[in-house]
Amino acid sequence: MDVLWSALRVSLRLAWWLARLPVLVVRHLFRGTRRLSGAVTLLQTDALPCRGCGNPVSLVGRWQCGRCKFTTDGFMFAGCPVCGSVPPYIPCANCGVGLRNPTQA
Repeated sequence: MDVLWSALRVSLRLAWWLARLPVLVVRHLFRGTRRLSGAVTLLQTDALPCRGCGNPVSLVGRWQCGRCKFTTDGFMFAGCPVCGSVPPYIPCANCGVGLRNPTQA
């Protein structure tokens, strides 16, 4: 009887993972596609349009890390040279609306 219950438990676990697997695969493919398209966008341009005012927001310049407060010149969505953190957004200089990092899903 014990063997029967353990076999049933294993079968239910297997069925659960087989039902869940397509959802996980689609979710990871969607995230990977969004990140890849964001990376291609960043490779092709030095500025992105602001969603608030429409003015271009430069992605190259002086920025301060939000985690360690280190100030550096360079690409806005690159990792900090000190702590390695990547900013999730940058503010527009004109209106202050946040511009989301296109490589983060």
